[in-house]
Amino acid sequence: MFRYGTRSTQVECLLLSVLALGASIVVAPSSARAERTVAVLFTGLGTNPATAGLSDLSVTLSAAFHNLNRNPPFSTDVFAYRDLERAFRFINAFTDLGCVVLIGHSFGGDAAIKFAKGPLANHNIDIDLLIQLDSVGIGDEELPNQVSVGTNYFQISPSPFQVQGAKSVSGSTNVHVEAHYNVDNTVITHTTIDDALFGFPELAYLRRFQQQPDLHAVIKDKVAEACMR
Repeated sequence: MFRYGTRSTQVECLLLSVLALGASIVVAPSSARAERTVAVLFTGLGTNPATAGLSDLSVTLSAAFHNLNRNPPFSTDVFAYRDLERAFRFINAFTDLGCVVLIGHSFGGDAAIKFAKGPLANHNIDIDLLIQLDSVGIGDEELPNQVSVGTNYFQISPSPFQVQGAKSVSGSTNVHVEAHYNVDNTVITHTTIDDALFGFPELAYLRRFQQQPDLHAVIKDKVAEACMR
């Protein structure tokens, strides 16, 4: 059999071939998101963003995403329903913006829709997930076109004197929370639907609902699903 060159020459040729092959390999980008996930939460009328149930939800989301110890960073903040301009400055400050999540309670649900249709649409920013919690307002019953996934959680007020949020948002998945948890319409109210465990202490919650997780945990999972696919 004919052999080309000495053993050392063969080794050199082999190394050159390996180097040439390595130079020709192009590593495909990972399908995982490399950009930042940003969640913007809007509270309702007369609600202090610092003490609202959405503030607790913001903490829950931050803890969940940071515990994942993954490379794409996560940022979140809570705003009053009228603070659309400040919310836009917050979201527009990120140069690595990736997954965008909007969550709003009561008038904050309406604000989330307006925020998507207005400032974000004007700057061609798409929304991966929009969640409304007993949304109250005008024009808040249709999911904007640039929103990938929408979920509308609502409760049924037993009295005409209590606030009733939108029961149906076109384009969104509409969830009657009391029916979902199999409790009567006096258990969850407009003011507690955004709270962790609907405002109940944990033991009272377990006695009443007979199950976990609470709605905050459900929302946390929805955000993870929308932003890690």
